[in-house]
Amino acid sequence: MCLDAGFSCPNADGTLGQGGCIFCNIESFAPVRRMAVPSLRDQWEAQVSRLKRRKIERFIAYLQTGTNTYAPLDVLKRCFDEIQRLPPGIVGVAVGTRPDCVPDPVLDMIAEIRSRLWVSIELGLQSAHDRTLQRINRRHTVADFFDAVRRCRAREIHVGVHVILGLPGETRTEMIQTAERLAGCDYQSLKLHNLYAARNTPLGTAVERGRIRLIERDEYVQAVVDFLERT
Repeated sequence: MCLDAGFSCPNADGTLGQGGCIFCNIESFAPVRRMAVPSLRDQWEAQVSRLKRRKIERFIAYLQTGTNTYAPLDVLKRCFDEIQRLPPGIVGVAVGTRPDCVPDPVLDMIAEIRSRLWVSIELGLQSAHDRTLQRINRRHTVADFFDAVRRCRAREIHVGVHVILGLPGETRTEMIQTAERLAGCDYQSLKLHNLYAARNTPLGTAVERGRIRLIERDEYVQAVVDFLERT
């Protein structure tokens, strides 16, 4: 169940940058959006009745929008306390975040929740090539990712990894190299995405003007096969 905690991103608010990644809609991080976000309980109640009609009784709260460890520790504690107080049915929480936004005190706080809920930290790697990360304006490094994984696993926190296939300028060989680097990494789940170009983003504009080509479906399927064969 996707829940929006209203957090921003250091790559959007000026801490690291103001443009965000090339595939992000920067308007989604505007202060007016965060002010308009309903409480987690209100979001839960708006979704749960519909899902229960489909006989779904157990849920993982998925903090997806924004960088969900990017806030002062006391703010994060209030957020996770609210999640734990949601009505019965929440059995876990998946936390989407950047690998450069998981300081040790935050990981210690999240690890403590493991006694009550299943917890996963989902780290957005996207590519194991720093040149690609620079090209898509991620403003973190591959080393940041491996350091974050190491510190999460030291606390026995489940680690999910996000990778995008078909990033601008990446060859099939480079995508395979990302898989090979991850093969030796202690992560527990993997999400592969095709590159999606949303309107009103730098990527969307580049695609519309013919400067960047998105890979075709058959190319993506082959890239997924290549990737999974090596992980």
